[in-house]
Amino acid sequence: MTTDIYRRLHRLVRLFQEKNRFVLNAYETGLPLLTSRIITDVSAREGISSSELAAALSLSPTAISRAISELKEQKIIAVTSDPLDQRRQRLTLTSKGVAALKLLDSQAEARLEQFCSRLLRAEEEMLIYFMRVFAEGLSANPLMYERKEHPLRPSIRRITQVLGLLENKVLGAKDLMSIEWHVLEKIAEQSGSVLAKTLSVCFDLRANTVAGIVARLIKGKLVSRVVNTRDRRQAKLQLSKRGEALLADIATRATDRYRTALSGLTTSQVEDFVSLLAQFLGDTEPTFLSPDGDLLLCRQITTDDERSEAREFCAQNALRVGQARKISEHFFTEHSFCFVLSHLGEIRATAEFQPPIDPAHPWVLTHCMQHSTLDELPLLAQFIETAAARFRVYKPDVQLKLGLLVWEMSLREGF
Repeated sequence: MTTDIYRRLHRLVRLFQEKNRFVLNAYETGLPLLTSRIITDVSAREGISSSELAAALSLSPTAISRAISELKEQKIIAVTSDPLDQRRQRLTLTSKGVAALKLLDSQAEARLEQFCSRLLRAEEEMLIYFMRVFAEGLSANPLMYERKEHPLRPSIRRITQVLGLLENKVLGAKDLMSIEWHVLEKIAEQSGSVLAKTLSVCFDLRANTVAGIVARLIKGKLVSRVVNTRDRRQAKLQLSKRGEALLADIATRATDRYRTALSGLTTSQVEDFVSLLAQFLGDTEPTFLSPDGDLLLCRQITTDDERSEAREFCAQNALRVGQARKISEHFFTEHSFCFVLSHLGEIRATAEFQPPIDPAHPWVLTHCMQHSTLDELPLLAQFIETAAARFRVYKPDVQLKLGLLVWEMSLREGF
């Protein structure tokens, strides 16, 4: 088993956390992740004490005490003395807490059903099994209660807990919060530099919140701010060598840990798990951030209407730059693999992999796109490589130039 499959799993675990909305709220209820977990545990084990809750969640008594104080102030949890032991405090949900739990459960169940709709029933059952194996392999504490809920939720809670997310920690990384890790990874994904406003778009964070995160990362010498010489208002955040080294260290520790956790599975089973998790998360449609902060979607197109729209995009851009080349029907055929990079349904770039005339040769990439600035080149190159990697074709030999590009070239590696 190569390291690549575990590095992909590392990325998917991070993506899962991102989609799990841990950054701001738990399932969009307005409740932080730790708060939602406390509410869930108190509801299932009414009368649990603070010390028992801290032990169950593998958190320090101080962290639990602080969270409970906030919940008590919000009138979500009631704290009473145990009649059999006045020194022991019992935790119960108030009516407001019960309502919050109901909302939390409904949102969580709906989100999981949405994710699972991408899977066949047999695939969903297989993913449930793999997630349980993963949680046990990570040595996550077994849950001491049962709830009527989607069978994935217990494993999700266990994995979230054992990875330190309830404490907002990252795989043992000292003094690095989860959101800071996500920001560093997002910068790395965007060719090592990104505008602060793109982070606001990506994580749905306020500008002042992003500013605070960035300030901490700059103070820790993990990123630096680079001013655009053409527009001094457009300062980019750039990953430092120290930041790169930290991400590499986290990835190494994560992949080693995941390899150990899944050591009971065969190579084929691990590949199946990673493939199912990617499908579950919708990772078959990667997203990118443009230099202007737009969230772009990379997706494969398959219908005649979508192919016609892609041809029209190419034809219009050919005319716009004064090129007379005709985008004929042999582009975007039903026999080729076609991809578009779009924002809110508007195509920004296209990529197509056409079968060769001679089967002995690798497939041919025909790519047509428009770009106006050098800042867009890394994004477009990443789009092409991502599309190629979808069916195991890697690193097309590409030269980028300004204006409209139509390429016909052989890839270095075939299928």
